[in-house]
Amino acid sequence: MCINSNISSLSLARFKTAHGGHCQFVNLFKSKVQALRNLIYNISNEEEFNETTRNIQLEIHRTCKQVYKIKRNPLIPNVTWWNRDLQIKKYELKTLGRRFQKSRGEDRIHYKIVLSKKELCSRKQSKESNVDLGDFYAP
Repeated sequence: MCINSNISSLSLARFKTAHGGHCQFVNLFKSKVQALRNLIYNISNEEEFNETTRNIQLEIHRTCKQVYKIKRNPLIPNVTWWNRDLQIKKYELKTLGRRFQKSRGEDRIHYKIVLSKKELCSRKQSKESNVDLGDFYAP
């Protein structure tokens, strides 16, 4: 038999276990152990096996919620103005910068002008929000 890896591990809730409470966890979980053992002994196929592992995970999680406090996870705020189009334009600026560094003579002057125009537009774009990027980057 193989454990279904699609079972959620409930990893979003992290508990504060550093400051004790382990004896209380053991005492609460002892009452549920016999019922969980019966579920394990009565497994006959893979679906029941996956359901039993899910039940064990849920019981451990419920007991932890009763005993321990939940850690606060620092929330990473979503940057609302950064999007895929800006990512593409950033990549274009990098490639233009590389071409500018590698080029010589007339091409170098041309790439310098194009690069400076696009950098100016990208700075404006990053400060403004909800603007169509197609208007800024016409070749």
